[in-house]
Amino acid sequence: MKYDSVGDLNHSHFTLELRPTSKCNYNCYYCTDLHINTNSIYSFNLDDISKLIISIKNNTKMPVHVYICGGEPTLYNKLDELIIHISKHMTSPDYITVQTNLSKPMIWLKRFCSKIKDGLIDIKINCSYHNTQKVKLYQYVKKCVYLKKQKILGVISAAYNQQIDVKEHYDIMVRLLGEEHCEIVPLINASVDQDPNKGNDSDNDIDIINAKLQDLEKMGHFFRPTIPCTTHSGERKMITRNHLWLTRENNFHGSKCSVSKYKLYVDWDGRCFSCFNYQYANAPPVFHISMTSKFDDYFSNIKCINCPFTTCFFDIEYEKVAQYIEVSVLPIDRKYNTDELRPAY
Repeated sequence: MKYDSVGDLNHSHFTLELRPTSKCNYNCYYCTDLHINTNSIYSFNLDDISKLIISIKNNTKMPVHVYICGGEPTLYNKLDELIIHISKHMTSPDYITVQTNLSKPMIWLKRFCSKIKDGLIDIKINCSYHNTQKVKLYQYVKKCVYLKKQKILGVISAAYNQQIDVKEHYDIMVRLLGEEHCEIVPLINASVDQDPNKGNDSDNDIDIINAKLQDLEKMGHFFRPTIPCTTHSGERKMITRNHLWLTRENNFHGSKCSVSKYKLYVDWDGRCFSCFNYQYANAPPVFHISMTSKFDDYFSNIKCINCPFTTCFFDIEYEKVAQYIEVSVLPIDRKYNTDELRPAY
């Protein structure tokens, strides 16, 4: 670890990241979520979800942000029911975010919004734009305009890639929807299955985006200095995620990481993990979502983790403090997120 510390403890919400399915109707070469279409769809017990949210709020004393992602979450056929049920246990400043590729037709989107919008707490629909797939910009923006009129449009993340220039499309979306709703996302140098020897050719995307694009700081929070760090000499400064990826300094192996105190990942089969990477490693979950009797004990005694991973992508903002202790490396591989290799729970 190059720094004495990276990230901080100043986080307003506890984030419950819920991945109701690993299935996706797209096949992006740079995908960091590792969509796996062979996995079954586990129907979450709504009472278990309720007890989980209540336990988080009671024990952490923090408001809750429920972030629903995938795969592609709109392929989960009970998504509206799930959102409505979750909202019953949330009060301001709690909120819900859904991350979708917005591939469903407009008629589906309008029906979905009519079900989830009325009477619910703050909810935003974040949209991922993947122009390497069969997506027409006009139809995509039309859906975003509809969401904006409904006052539930969040951030549109235009995924950078080496195949089709996304900057041109990003500029159009900024003009039509506003800069506050648009960003370019470098889904690169990720923690999962991004080894250059595995054939996905995404290991150097971060170098290319920095070489080709100008004024990156204007294109989203990934390029803005929002991450506090302390150097070995004691200097405190703010750095960007982009800098850490570009310099390959996003290795915090052996550090004391606080992500577990602010986040829980619920994977497609109900297993719950304290860090994104654990979902893709041969490691046991902290519990299964059906084990409701374990909730209070876990959330009342959350411990930091000694990071066993050599790459961090999504959770850089949570404080990591160098310890210089021996921690065995835990390998990451997509096969551990498949139904075939995960033992039944």
